[in-house]
Amino acid sequence: MPLVTVIPDIHGYRSALEAMLKASGLLGADDAWVGPSGATLLQLGDLIDRGPASRACVERMMGLVAKHPERVRVLRGNHEEMVLSEDREMNRTWLFNGGKETMSDYGKEFEALCRGNGAHAEWFRNLPVKWIQDDVLFCHAGLHPSDPEGNFVRGLLWARPPIIRGKFRATVSGHTRTRSRKVEMEDQIFKCDIGLGDPGEGQGLEMLRIDTKTLEWSVIPVPGKV
Repeated sequence: MPLVTVIPDIHGYRSALEAMLKASGLLGADDAWVGPSGATLLQLGDLIDRGPASRACVERMMGLVAKHPERVRVLRGNHEEMVLSEDREMNRTWLFNGGKETMSDYGKEFEALCRGNGAHAEWFRNLPVKWIQDDVLFCHAGLHPSDPEGNFVRGLLWARPPIIRGKFRATVSGHTRTRSRKVEMEDQIFKCDIGLGDPGEGQGLEMLRIDTKTLEWSVIPVPGKV
């Protein structure tokens, strides 16, 4: 069954991540896989920055990917890209966009884990920037109009609206908060960033679930708030 459950940008909110994992219905006791054998759990990147628990979010998903490498996938977001950058200006941009909170959360272990050959840096570096199933593209930011085939890493990580469907049957992305703070779809372009990078008062939670063969989709309501 080609069902994909999509966890949006998390931005260091461990409580939201755990609520979504539970609501997915794909994991049971001790994180055993209890979902359909062909289903996938996919997170769109930006696990880190702004929220209070980036390290816990990273380590939670690292563990799930290691346990279910064919079923759980995490994509690289622009925030993972920024933390890897050695460019001084990019580092300054990162610090002003949630990097300070991440450094504070990691504390004295930030450099050892997130720089150079640190375990978390290597994990970020090896995250794919896109995943395609049944000609449905999943990526962090969406397709820039100049890249209908999704070949350019910068666009896949940084594109802002207007984004396009390009050559694909559908695209699924996060990165830019939707106006409604809910999952939105137009012309088979699914926008999933519900705003955890800048949560509003009483921020609600929800996720997309999509059948990549039929393009039938639904929104999974997630109990709880940020």
